[in-house]
Amino acid sequence: MPTVITPLSVCYFLSLLFAYYLGKNFPDPYCFKASIDNRPIRLKKIEELTDAEIKKVRAQQAPCHYGNCTAREYKSIEWPDVDDQHPIIWVGGMPRSGTTLMRAILDVHPDVRCGEETRVIPRVMMVRKMLKSSTHMKESAFSENALSTEGEAAMNEGVKRFILEVIEKHGPISRRLCNKDPFALKFMSELTDWYPNSKFIYMLRDARSVAHSIITRKVTITGYDLTNYTDVIHRWDMAHQQMWQQCQDLGPKFCMPVHYEHLILEKEQVLKKIVEFLGLKWYDGLIHHEEHIGSDISLSALERSTDQVVKATYTTALSSWEGVIPEKDLENVEKVAPLMKVFGYKPEVHVGSYDHFISKTSEMRHIDILANEIRNSYKPDSNFPCLFPSPQEKAEGDGGRRFISTSDFVSLLRYANERGIQIVPEIDMPAHSRAAVKSMEYRAHKTGDERYRLDDPDETYDTSSWGRTFDGTMCPCRESTFAFIAQVVSEMKMMYRQAGLWDDENPPLFHIGGDETPPTSWKHSPLCDAMVESGEINSLDELFHYFIKKTVDLVDFYGFRVAAWEEAFIVDEKPVPMDQWGSLKFPLTIMPWNSRWYEHNIKYPYEYANAGYQVIMSTAAHTYFDHPADLRKRFPNENGFYWASRFTDLLKVFSYRPLNFYSNADYTNFGDEYQPGEVCDENPSHCPSLEKPENIIGIQGHLWSETMRNPEMLLGQLFPRMMAIADRAKYSRRWELSNETGLQILKNRVFSKRLYGLEIDARGRVVTEYATGNKNRFIVRLSGHCQLRNGEYYQVNNVTGTWISDQHIMTGRNAISSSYTEAVCDKNILGEV
Repeated sequence: MPTVITPLSVCYFLSLLFAYYLGKNFPDPYCFKASIDNRPIRLKKIEELTDAEIKKVRAQQAPCHYGNCTAREYKSIEWPDVDDQHPIIWVGGMPRSGTTLMRAILDVHPDVRCGEETRVIPRVMMVRKMLKSSTHMKESAFSENALSTEGEAAMNEGVKRFILEVIEKHGPISRRLCNKDPFALKFMSELTDWYPNSKFIYMLRDARSVAHSIITRKVTITGYDLTNYTDVIHRWDMAHQQMWQQCQDLGPKFCMPVHYEHLILEKEQVLKKIVEFLGLKWYDGLIHHEEHIGSDISLSALERSTDQVVKATYTTALSSWEGVIPEKDLENVEKVAPLMKVFGYKPEVHVGSYDHFISKTSEMRHIDILANEIRNSYKPDSNFPCLFPSPQEKAEGDGGRRFISTSDFVSLLRYANERGIQIVPEIDMPAHSRAAVKSMEYRAHKTGDERYRLDDPDETYDTSSWGRTFDGTMCPCRESTFAFIAQVVSEMKMMYRQAGLWDDENPPLFHIGGDETPPTSWKHSPLCDAMVESGEINSLDELFHYFIKKTVDLVDFYGFRVAAWEEAFIVDEKPVPMDQWGSLKFPLTIMPWNSRWYEHNIKYPYEYANAGYQVIMSTAAHTYFDHPADLRKRFPNENGFYWASRFTDLLKVFSYRPLNFYSNADYTNFGDEYQPGEVCDENPSHCPSLEKPENIIGIQGHLWSETMRNPEMLLGQLFPRMMAIADRAKYSRRWELSNETGLQILKNRVFSKRLYGLEIDARGRVVTEYATGNKNRFIVRLSGHCQLRNGEYYQVNNVTGTWISDQHIMTGRNAISSSYTEAVCDKNILGEV
């Protein structure tokens, strides 16, 4: 809608310009104030209007927005009173930083009206700035001392009234008026002086994303070289230098920085914080702004983001700059844009790194849609996201990291328990611990007390090893390492007690990790060499088991049951006999994961069970959901790793037979087929028989959050495969002990059709898909009789999942739409299959 304003403030503002160019004195600002009474009818304050009054005035306004009303009709509008005390909402920042998206979302709120970009307000403020600093003005329009008194007061009053009227008449009235002009935030100090109740939403976005968007979409900004990424990135920094300091000066009560990436990845959580900051009531419609385009949201073809804002929030733009910006420009980012680090971005990392953390809100949503036991694996190598009561220091320069606070963790424990779900924390040790090692190194540096360190500062590393980081492994040769572990475990127990979930007779699991320790760790550590020389250990080769044994004893001492990955309890390629662990309160739980069929590791699940360990089948070839959902001819570019298996689709997960493990061999990680007997006949030592099946106590599905680009991808990778894992853990199927190989089951047409409602050809490919009548919604037929209804979740007895729209979910495609369909089935997942 075009802006409609009364001529009063326009004429007054133009008179300032005439006075400047003609060398005349400015009009008296007091005359301007006295003339306010000539405005159209004013009722009560705009923020006090009732819904009925708003509706009435909007009806009076409507014809004038399109220029169809007469002057008399315009003057008869019962305008509410808008003065400089109105709490105006300002949305701004660097262009291409999500300002249009933010104002579109706010326009959905029934009490807010932002409207389209005015474009005039930043220009008016710039003209004011030039007039104020002009030598000609000082000489011609003012006496020597007038600029700081009557002249500046007149200019400010005119600009102030002009801007207020532009905002007021820029669209339908609402209780809260809002302006979105990105560079208006360069003048936060002046705007706050004029409108003291203003609230500023300051949008931030990675400079590389902004530069890529400006250059590829040819967004013209005066002075920007659209052929030079380094120039645009530097100008990003210059613009933010002006805005950031003003935002800091105003403080969090008046200015709220909002990272575009966080808004996209954690939309509901971020919007609730924004609504609270603005003093508004929460409105559910904010989550799906795209449903309000054309009704509550007016968009202009002049705004370059219009074609994007009409869609639901999506994540493609977060990483679209990767591989596009020249390397020489990327290497300059830290130098030309120092604010990148201040804002929490990582200019030294040439990929986006804003989306690997899973917040409390997302965890609660995942808890809601999972009905089997889940395990949240937090590797401190990546996040170290649980902030324990003590110590609380983060690593130097680590202010951009996010974490789950102790209160968040306690509330998550309770939230999950109320829904019949157990959360099992993992503090991965000794490897995958770089964040912990570096945090404690900084603490030691800060306090001057080396007893805080978890490493040997004099250790050297063999960088030819396969380990991805060499300074991220805890040192078993320092007593401070075990003091740290004891502190973490004791405070974890305290949090379980605080949640009311500690039971001495049936305590929770505590996962100690124990995986992927580089084989060269501690080989060149003076501290560890000293331990060998003292006779405390016989050789450096004993250090790993020494570390694990002391850690197990600590965790057991504090009353937890102990869990670990398969490497933790292996010595000389054999599980450590149970009697060598001493008098533990509870049996050890092990999670064998490294199931590449051509390696000897496939023997460990049954060897551990036979040795008396509690085994949770975690074998990667069938349970790792960061592997492609389908990499056959249908979707050759599917996302995912393939180190354990070329693909892991829904059918394959459902065919998993933990009690007939070696028969699961189907495809190599290069996609070649395994022939019957190929795995065990050629390597019989890799395939011990299962003598104690009662020790196979569960199945675990896995998804590592550091590989997930956004929440949609995470849910798409989990479902529907997680539903198949839940079924395999809960039900015994009559085909489970079949002698058929995994490949034969995957190609079994009857099995596939009963499971999916799919036809499978002789090569195991899907040839027919059955839909529900809506060509954009496909359903996995997990039971013969389902009742469809509107809702958010898919429920089958105690198994909860999510329907995925607009994709072929029966092959496990990893995409999820903004809306879901609920289906409640009253039978077991597969009935008699």
